[in-house]
Amino acid sequence: MAAEEGLLRVERRDAVLFANTSAEHPGTYEFAAECKDRLETEFGLPCFWFEFCTVEDAWRGDYWRKGSYRLVKPVPIEQDPDGYRSSGELFEELVSLQGMLPNPHSRTCTAKLKLYPSHELIGEWLGGTEGPAHAGHHWQENPAGGGV
Repeated sequence: MAAEEGLLRVERRDAVLFANTSAEHPGTYEFAAECKDRLETEFGLPCFWFEFCTVEDAWRGDYWRKGSYRLVKPVPIEQDPDGYRSSGELFEELVSLQGMLPNPHSRTCTAKLKLYPSHELIGEWLGGTEGPAHAGHHWQENPAGGGV
């Protein structure tokens, strides 16, 4: 509706994000895929699917895992290794990184599975690069859909 009403515009370089938690309802994935298709084909707006992941980092001999994101295709990982996960794997990865379950005193699901990766992606987008070219599973691809 936002695209149809002219609230999202290509000339302003607007983009739409879908943060997968790996625990969405199957209908949500179908709806998000339809939205992505319409936004890109009818309105020329980029729509990025992404999900939380962890990466290993190092500095001066110290190694650690940290949160990050990976761009994914709008198909299940069972059909394409670059597709999205939908069996709770991201929640398990978050719990492994944090060493604890989310609870009423530490509500980290939305913050870590949606907000943090969104901020990382947007930071790269606005940080003077051509777009989300994160060194992850899709690093070699142009974010607009074509090859480098």
